[in-house]
Amino acid sequence: MAVGPRLAITAVAAGSAAVCGTLALGVAPALAAPDICVATNGAVRHQSGTAECSAHEYAGNVAIAKGADSSAVVGPAVRSRAMALGDGSAAWVDHGIDTTARATGTDSNAFVFDSENSTAIASGDNASAVIQNGSNSTAVASGDNSYATTGYGSNNLIVASGYGSTAQGGEGDNHTVIASGDDSSALSYYGNDQIVIASGDGSTAWTAYGSGQTLLATTDGCTIDLEHQPAGVYTC
Repeated sequence: MAVGPRLAITAVAAGSAAVCGTLALGVAPALAAPDICVATNGAVRHQSGTAECSAHEYAGNVAIAKGADSSAVVGPAVRSRAMALGDGSAAWVDHGIDTTARATGTDSNAFVFDSENSTAIASGDNASAVIQNGSNSTAVASGDNSYATTGYGSNNLIVASGYGSTAQGGEGDNHTVIASGDDSSALSYYGNDQIVIASGDGSTAWTAYGSGQTLLATTDGCTIDLEHQPAGVYTC
């Protein structure tokens, strides 16, 4: 008589373990497909999740999108790369030769149009880097909410590294424009061989129609605003 209950308890325990094992196996969550897309030379090689990409058929073109709702596009171009590696990011190259657009920040944008040997990088969140009709130029927007752009020139380096900063340069060659202060603004247009740096928070350094100038806005909130001025060093 003592054996019956013992066997019954053993049977219940064994049955419970079997049920638990079945439940554990049954509720294993399905893994969502990663958000990634890879395209080369006119064909999408892999696509999953919400990432989108395309690459023109010309040789050496590569588009890679990785991140939710990211998008990478290489239009008519040669040996060019578009890489959107942040959630909501976009990278686009159109009519370029040996160009790169790279957006890694969340909701960032990097665009290169009608350019050669040029690179646009947007690594800050909500940042934008744009190059249009440039050659041997670089635009970097590394600060959150920053904007860096250059166009219609060669050998230009444009960097917006401060939070909410803006750096612009073009319509000429050999511009170095850097906005490193938070909410700073640096601009240089219609000239050559210009150095413009706004490193103070809220500072402004602008010049147009000049050559051989150096502008250094290092004090918070200060402003340099030049037009048709001679070469020289200007500070605030």
